[in-house]
Amino acid sequence: MDPLSAFSLACNVIQVVEFSIESAKVCKELYDSGSIDENNRIEKYTADITAANKDLQAALKSGKPAGKPSRIERVAQDASTTANELKIALNRLKLSKSQGIRRLGGAFKTTLKTLITSGTIKKLQQKLELQDAALRSSILKDL
Repeated sequence: MDPLSAFSLACNVIQVVEFSIESAKVCKELYDSGSIDENNRIEKYTADITAANKDLQAALKSGKPAGKPSRIERVAQDASTTANELKIALNRLKLSKSQGIRRLGGAFKTTLKTLITSGTIKKLQQKLELQDAALRSSILKDL
């Protein structure tokens, strides 16, 4: 085997080992607590934005006659929609009590789901952060 092929093989083995270690950490965390800390943090952030958007929408509706929705209302509605999508995606990645929080099979299955959907979660989180920033800038602009 030539040196380049050996190096390529070694790199692939290292990647597989690294992925396996990450998967084992996620599986252990799911087995112990039913969800992973990163998802809990994202879920809390999403809940905070949802609550703030509800307060903002209520304040905007009470102070303005019905008509064409303003830019702030549209951005707040879009952020609420994205937050709901993110909540649904995160709730799918929790071990339910019916699955048994301390069941290894359920933890393994949820680990696979977590690793597969991590890109979707990150995209939704980034989208929500952008919408939150747009909402904040719109509010500051209108002040």
